[in-house]
Amino acid sequence: SVLSYLGYKTYIYEPKKLEAVGELSQAQYYFELAVNSQNPDSLYLRALNGGEGKFGFLDIIENYEGTPAGMLANYSAGMSYLNLKDYVNAIDYLDKFKSDDVMLSALAKGAIGDAFAQIGQPEEAYDYYVAAFEAIFVVVTEFVARVSASTIPSGRPPTETPVIDPDPLIVTGIRFFTP
Repeated sequence: SVLSYLGYKTYIYEPKKLEAVGELSQAQYYFELAVNSQNPDSLYLRALNGGEGKFGFLDIIENYEGTPAGMLANYSAGMSYLNLKDYVNAIDYLDKFKSDDVMLSALAKGAIGDAFAQIGQPEEAYDYYVAAFEAIFVVVTEFVARVSASTIPSGRPPTETPVIDPDPLIVTGIRFFTP
């Protein structure tokens, strides 16, 4: 059984993972074009559905489930749907996204909050905004601790230490999605 696992990982999973990354590049290209375009809808649709003989995010999700590229395709599909104002699909795909990347996970949770806000579900939006904040709070407090413990190269301590209220319910400056 150990040999079966190693064989699967070496001869099936790893090649599939590399193939998925190659497929993802064209969909990401369309997504990037859409983000920077004046008329992005057709580009978001192409990112979702593919074009020029290449897979879109939806194909990648279906064919490369369980790979890092498949997981990233869930995030990108959700963000595409959010920008197309298809909030239900945005929630569905963003909720399937899982990552060890704290910032990207927080962005996904915040985007789910944006989608819930747009469909008139403020309680759910609030819950996801708080989850997004909590996800990045740990990272932020780590850097605040580093700033507090550090010295400027000249040897003098920093003149100001950032202060963050540890209560996640006291949040200012939350950016709400605006269509």
